[in-house]
Amino acid sequence: NPQSTIDMTAPTHLSFGILSLLGIGALIGRPVTLPAVGLVTIGALLPDIDTSQSTIGRLLFPLSAWLERRLGHRGAVHSLFALMVLGFATVPLAMSNRWWWMALLIGYFSHLLLDTLNKEGVPLFYPSPVRAVMPKARRWRIAVGSKAEIVLLIVFSIFALLLVPINRAGLFPSLHALLKDIHSAIADYRA
Repeated sequence: NPQSTIDMTAPTHLSFGILSLLGIGALIGRPVTLPAVGLVTIGALLPDIDTSQSTIGRLLFPLSAWLERRLGHRGAVHSLFALMVLGFATVPLAMSNRWWWMALLIGYFSHLLLDTLNKEGVPLFYPSPVRAVMPKARRWRIAVGSKAEIVLLIVFSIFALLLVPINRAGLFPSLHALLKDIHSAIADYRA
């Protein structure tokens, strides 16, 4: 059933987007907030606006059907060019709250990156027709809705849950607490 295979990708994209946001937030010392999670969710689903069968495509049906007819699924919207267009189009959000803007772009990029693991890959460097894929061997790439994708979803979800406390505390303070190094504790106290 093609409908169920497309629906499966939304949770996988969401979990990877949130995992990416938590990881980047921990690295740069930005705790994840509810608005950031909302924006990473939009970003993680947005590239699939080019198919009326996706979660976001069903919500925005007239637009998704038009894009699907004009560009096809996993076409121009699944590229770094589209990410740059989104980045420029949402500059007012960046001027209002840079972290929220980054969350939207992190979600979008996480979708593109995850789709390179798909059997078909994505035209990451559009307008070049070359499709970006990881890994190179097709047999190791993941089919949409397969058991491998379910395992990936579970792994992403577990790591996201494990990253929540690290994101809240920050990566280096978490490492310092884990290592229980007195010099690190003093540096954290002074900071």
